[in-house]
Amino acid sequence: MKMIAILLLTKLLINAVIMTKSSGVEGGASSLLLPYVEKAKFDPRQYAAIVWPRNTKHNVFNVGGGWYNPGIAILSEKDRKELSSVYTKIITYLVTFKRNLYVGGCIPLTDSTSTNYSHKNQQSFILVDNEMQPVWPELRIDDENSDPSILKLIKSCEDIRLESFDQQQDENYEILGHCHIYNHNVKFVYLFFQISITNSSTIRVSRLDHPEVSMESLINYRVQNIGILWNGKKGNHFEFIEWPRLDTLDVRRGIPPIKRQEQQKFKSGNNGFILAEIDNTTKRVHGTGSPIDLADICPGTMLLIGHVHLDSALHHHAFHSYDFKKPKKNVTLFGNTYLFNFILSQNTSPFKTLASSTTFFCFPSLTDNSNDLCDIIQFITGFIRIGQNKVLITYGINDCQSAWLEISIHSLLSSIGFNSSLLSSVCSLSLATANIIHQP
Repeated sequence: MKMIAILLLTKLLINAVIMTKSSGVEGGASSLLLPYVEKAKFDPRQYAAIVWPRNTKHNVFNVGGGWYNPGIAILSEKDRKELSSVYTKIITYLVTFKRNLYVGGCIPLTDSTSTNYSHKNQQSFILVDNEMQPVWPELRIDDENSDPSILKLIKSCEDIRLESFDQQQDENYEILGHCHIYNHNVKFVYLFFQISITNSSTIRVSRLDHPEVSMESLINYRVQNIGILWNGKKGNHFEFIEWPRLDTLDVRRGIPPIKRQEQQKFKSGNNGFILAEIDNTTKRVHGTGSPIDLADICPGTMLLIGHVHLDSALHHHAFHSYDFKKPKKNVTLFGNTYLFNFILSQNTSPFKTLASSTTFFCFPSLTDNSNDLCDIIQFITGFIRIGQNKVLITYGINDCQSAWLEISIHSLLSSIGFNSSLLSSVCSLSLATANIIHQP
C-alpha cells in the first residue's frame, strides 16, 4: 500500500509539473504550494482545469463578511406582489446564508495562534430584490407557528439549499429547503422542510407534505448536496439525485428512499487524470444541488453541476483540520481546491447521462486581477433559471463571502467544453441557430 501511495503521489506531481510548464506558469508544482495557503488561492491549470467564465461579471452579495454559501429561490408571484407593495423595491428572491460567528469576522484559513477562533454557524434568511440587493432586516422564523421538530434541527443546518416550483398561481405555493447536519449524537442528518412567507418580516417552517415523505430527515444516511427532481405537486413522485454517476444519475424516491445500490466508481476517461485521481476512496464526482430544466432547448433534458475537492486526493496539498479545539495553522477546516463541471442528462427515468463538459472549472477569484487564480474554497449553493435565456449561480468564497453571476444558457453551453456535435444531436438543433439570446 505504501508503494502504491508513493507511485500515485509521484504521478500527480509529474502531471502538475507538466501542466504548469505548458500553461506558462514559472516554476514547478511546488512553486505554488507555499503561496497557495498564504493567499488562499490556487492555479487550476495545474490540474487540467480552467478559470470560467472570464467575460462575465461576478458580483459580491452586499451582506458583509462572514455571510457565505447562499441558497436561492424565486418567490411566488403572489409573494412578490405582496412584498413589493410593502417595500419600494421589486422583491424577487429568498436567499439563505450561512453565517460564521467568529469573534473577529470570517477566517478563511485557520490560525492555531488565534484566540478568537470558534466553529459556530447560524442560518439567516434575507429577501433580495430584482437587482440582487438584500432587503433588511433579515427575516425571522415564526417560532410559535413553525413545526418544533423542524425548528430544532434547522438551527444546526450547515448549508441550506432552496427550491421553488412553477406554481405561481397556487395559493399553497411554498419553498422547499434542505440541508445536511453534523450531529454529535448521530453521525449524519439530512433535513427536508417547507418554507412559507407569512409577512414582510417572518417565515414559517414546517414538515414537507408529500405522501412519499414519511419523515422529515434522513438519519445516518450520508449524503450531501442532493438535487431535488420533484416539481412541487403532491401527485408526482418525490425523487432526488444522490450521486451524478458516469452512465446514469443515481436517483432515489421517497423519504426514506428505496434500498441503496452499490455506487458506481468513476473511471479514467476523456477528462484525463482529474477523473482518474479525484477521490482515492470513491473516484466519483459529487452533486452540487438541483438541476435546471432545459426541455425547451434540449427536449427531455436537464443540466446539473458536479464538483470535486482535490484535497481528498492531493495529500501533498493543503490538509483538513477537523480538530475544532486545536486547529492546525494555515489549513481549511473542511474541503478545499474545488473544481466543477456541467452534466446534461435525461430528465426522466432512466436519467441517462447524455453529455458532460470535458473541462473542469472554477470561478476567477474576485481579488486576483490576472483572472488566472481561483479561491481555495468556492462552493456553489444556488443554480436556478431566470427568464427564458439565463441562469443564476450563487456561491460561497472561502467560508467568508457570497457571490453570484448571471450567464446566458447559450454562453454556458458553448464556452465550457461541451462537444458541439454531441449537443446538436442530443438537442436536435444547432446552438448557433437556437432560439436563445446570444449574450454573455
